[in-house]
Amino acid sequence: MMGLHGLLLALAASVAVLLCARPSVALAYRIAADLPEFAGSESIGWRGYRVSFDVSPDADAELLTQALRASTGVWNATACTGLELAVSSGPGPAAPVAGDGRNTVAFVDALPGTAGGDTLAFADVRYEHDPTRDVWQIVEADILVDRTRLSATGASLELVLEHELAHCAGLLHVCSLDGSDGAPDCASTVSTSLMDPRYSDTVTGPREDDVAGICALYPPTCLSTCAPDSVCTLTGCRPTCAGGAGGVCELGEHCDAGVCALDTEPPCGSATCDPARGLADDPCAVGSDCTSGDCDLDLGACVDACYRSECPDRHHCETRGDARLCVPDAEPLGASCDDGMACASGLCALPSATSGYCTRDCTSSCPDGFACEAVDARDICVRRAGGCSVSAPGASSPWAVGAWLLCATTMMVARRRRFRR
Repeated sequence: MMGLHGLLLALAASVAVLLCARPSVALAYRIAADLPEFAGSESIGWRGYRVSFDVSPDADAELLTQALRASTGVWNATACTGLELAVSSGPGPAAPVAGDGRNTVAFVDALPGTAGGDTLAFADVRYEHDPTRDVWQIVEADILVDRTRLSATGASLELVLEHELAHCAGLLHVCSLDGSDGAPDCASTVSTSLMDPRYSDTVTGPREDDVAGICALYPPTCLSTCAPDSVCTLTGCRPTCAGGAGGVCELGEHCDAGVCALDTEPPCGSATCDPARGLADDPCAVGSDCTSGDCDLDLGACVDACYRSECPDRHHCETRGDARLCVPDAEPLGASCDDGMACASGLCALPSATSGYCTRDCTSSCPDGFACEAVDARDICVRRAGGCSVSAPGASSPWAVGAWLLCATTMMVARRRRFRR
């Protein structure tokens, strides 16, 4: 929650025990953005795609842990989403504490306050507004399960947890027991959805619309099918590698002889040339040209995955096909420019008075056609006429420095515009 300030809003959701016959009627999934409190929001969920839950120590903690792992596994098996729900290996807090920043699941002998009655379980989901990005997001979620009522009714603990985990991910009930919040009234319209507030053992897991809701909140992060030597992860396509954590290299790494190596290592030798894979906004033709593994062919530039809105300055998070990607609001590396305002990096290289191109800072390497060289005491990617060339950071450019003008903008928030498709 670092850097987030503003109003905290806690919303509770529960599943009641009203065993009855339910006609099969399809109801659309509902998300937090459908609530009046969040009017104007498009999508509200966790900022990251991996959400971990602790289990409070208890005489029945092992039973709860096993059921929680099975229930998270049901949602993790959903193919159309990048969301991953995990169960921590160590013991959690003695009891859920609202506002402690931890997601805790616990058995209780009786649910607190108005959550009692016929209620089997209770999810307390906390939303926070980030004024710097003007977005709402989930920052914490706790689940309480009424041990007494669960035993008395014979309800499935795994099914109850699947329902509550969906609340923790951002789904609401498909209908309301009292017709509030603009939801359909359950008394007149019912469904076979897992997110119906009334428990029924005829529902054996998430239905098609429940899955559609989760996938809308957390779409996959890979732009297209990954290369044969890569896999789709929560941060995009990543190279498979025996020496990597879990057999996969991290962002900014490539697999070299079974070992993950940093992409910043100089890629060009004296006899052969193996251009560095591009960073965000670098030119590309295929995904393998990019460190992220994602090449947006509409832009002709490498793009990074985003979860919701966490993109760098001069970029915004946008859905492209089946992925959420950081799309530049200005021109990528190599595009023509007159000043830094035209470039996603904020840097425009002007080797002559008549022509300029967008560049970026570099540490040791640049994509094919560029070299990392010092200009105006700043290491940038300098365009080369064909071939691959890499010089050490800080090396003097063979071009006369006096003929250069490195035009940088100090305006950190650029005008948003969309590229023509």
